[in-house]
Amino acid sequence: MTTDQSKFCHVTNNSGKDITLVLAVNPDETSSSDGVKSANGQLEVLNLSGGGQVLKPGSSGAVTLDHHYKSDAYGDGSVFDYDLVACDTDWLYPLAVLSVEQEEQKPDSALPGYPAQTITQQTLAAMNEAASFYQTTAAYPSSQLAKDYVTTLQQIKEAVVGKADGSSESAHSAAALISKMMESFFLGTKEYQHVTQAALTALGNYYNTFPCVWAQYKDDITYYVYAGDGTVNLFAGVLSLKKSGAIDITKVNGGYTCLFIPAADPFKNDQTDVNEQKAVSITYDKGIFTDLPDSDKPTIALAGSFMLKRLLTNDPDDNSVASVVTGMVNGVQCVGLDTPQTSSQEGSAGSKSIGETIVSTWDQLTHPKQRNEWIISIVSFVGGAVFALASLGGTAYGIYRYVKYRARVKAGLAKEAVLSKYKEIRVNQETGRIKWMQADNSYIELNTDRALELIESCTDILEGAGLTAALTQSFTYQRYAVQHLLECSSVLDAATKGDLQSLLTSLRASDKNVMKIFNDEFQRSNPSLELIKERFGQLKQETTNCTVYQETFENLYKTLERNVALEAKEFINVNMANSAQIFKQINEVEEREELEAREEEPRLEREVKPEFVEVVL
Repeated sequence: MTTDQSKFCHVTNNSGKDITLVLAVNPDETSSSDGVKSANGQLEVLNLSGGGQVLKPGSSGAVTLDHHYKSDAYGDGSVFDYDLVACDTDWLYPLAVLSVEQEEQKPDSALPGYPAQTITQQTLAAMNEAASFYQTTAAYPSSQLAKDYVTTLQQIKEAVVGKADGSSESAHSAAALISKMMESFFLGTKEYQHVTQAALTALGNYYNTFPCVWAQYKDDITYYVYAGDGTVNLFAGVLSLKKSGAIDITKVNGGYTCLFIPAADPFKNDQTDVNEQKAVSITYDKGIFTDLPDSDKPTIALAGSFMLKRLLTNDPDDNSVASVVTGMVNGVQCVGLDTPQTSSQEGSAGSKSIGETIVSTWDQLTHPKQRNEWIISIVSFVGGAVFALASLGGTAYGIYRYVKYRARVKAGLAKEAVLSKYKEIRVNQETGRIKWMQADNSYIELNTDRALELIESCTDILEGAGLTAALTQSFTYQRYAVQHLLECSSVLDAATKGDLQSLLTSLRASDKNVMKIFNDEFQRSNPSLELIKERFGQLKQETTNCTVYQETFENLYKTLERNVALEAKEFINVNMANSAQIFKQINEVEEREELEAREEEPRLEREVKPEFVEVVL
């Protein structure tokens, strides 16, 4: 432990929780002389001056902050400001960020140390907001909140470039402007006024270093990975995450054993048998589960992300966030979910409960081309575009650190240097995504505007998939009811029988049309919002048709109801009730979407965080 008091930062823990102090290791910096570095070199746990790494409630301790800039980075010299992260000792989950800066040395005086810090319960509240913001913008990337955030990050880049005139005050002015713009953005929100970019970056560093969040803070979890190539649906295998002991920063994967176990028979996609003999060790590296962490062309590259659960279940009341993995396995796009999926089988009404007939998007998309398009959309949605947007915040933070250092050493900012540094930081932020991209030969690099457009397209496709599934199931129930009544020929006159035959023909035609609408070619390399909106409009028309068919049948049925056998009547009633339930669900989804379109700040029902984190909504 260094005895240089100017490098000490004293911290008092009044939070009521055990605390471990952690620093992110910037690629432009050396690490601390008194820290334990993570296996991937991105984080370090700091040792306390009195020994150990755990700061107990009610106690104080000091840590050494002695990073140096590398000679080929900002320039030789000490790092003067740090974002010290207070973490939970069990999971190393960020609880608070303490931004500390060494005061400038006065003439003829010793170099001062860092201001003493105190962690309280109130200090922890900001990270709760940051976690909510991080996951909400990931789950609702097309919301006005997410768009305004991206706009602010873009404006920061333009502002920094605008200030870079080479003058001695340029760096100071740029640093102050970045702080003001970020503070103004978060203060302008309702739910996230205490969020800072440093807190968001700390969360991002944590998510990219440890697989805990994708393991959902469990000792053992399995993701069932499904693939589609447009011609056949495949069960690729499972991603298994098992905790082998306490979280250990020095171990690969933080102490989790990660395996990808291929399917025993990929073509049996309604089964989950795997070939244990062909299990592949997986490394979690910079946010990517990969078999070849040192390769530019990994065979397996899966990224964890957050997604609004109701896009998967079509349940209008489900505002919780789901953890999913997306990416590539052996050159095929895949989606991994924490529950096994099976293909739906058409059967008689009454074989499922009403709850089960509120259809799952996945279960209904049994056609290879449909499922492939759905997989492509999710991969693009959470593994590509959202992944790209998340890196923008880290890039803005990196630029702020760079500008702050330039201001501290009273150096100016040159436009060319700023643009070069911006590109360098952006590439570093996207290291994991680049690896994920390179596993997919068809992936196209996204700029921010392109990413926003793609998110909007993919959102419409996912919603369209849910509508397709609901309509298909409703048409199925109506068709069962019509066919069953047609079998009761003794109670039908010629005119009624003709009307029912005509209705059945219309139902079949609409059902086929729904499938055709969804199966229209979607060019992932160049998605057209106009095409997606046109398709969505056609599905809405079929929704109207479906309502007309149901009303028509009900009117015909009422004229014959007294003569229909009790058994047939029960069958028909159940089918029509199931169909009506699906329409109720469709209407609820539409109402929820309209409500969210009016809300600037969407909210999650449940966030993916360890149980010990206290969330106030």
